[in-house]
Amino acid sequence: MDGALPHEIAELKESEALGLESIELLRPEIVAELLDVDVATLAAWRSTRRKDLPFVKFGHRSVRYRRADVQAFIVRHLVQASALARTAA
Repeated sequence: MDGALPHEIAELKESEALGLESIELLRPEIVAELLDVDVATLAAWRSTRRKDLPFVKFGHRSVRYRRADVQAFIVRHLVQASALARTAA
């Protein structure tokens, strides 16, 4: 942190205390690609709260998704092969 101003150091320490240093924010285009859906589908999910995929909104237009939330969303929607066999029977 050589050359950092005191307020920058304080902000960095605060973000570390909150666990914010490890948050990776993804653009909707990246999330849409990861989930194999259209960006418009993500927008619909946000506006209707239809899916349980948290997002971060800055201002009126800027939307981001935390990588950890996207990964958790995928895990929550994982369907085991045994569950598929039961529904097919």
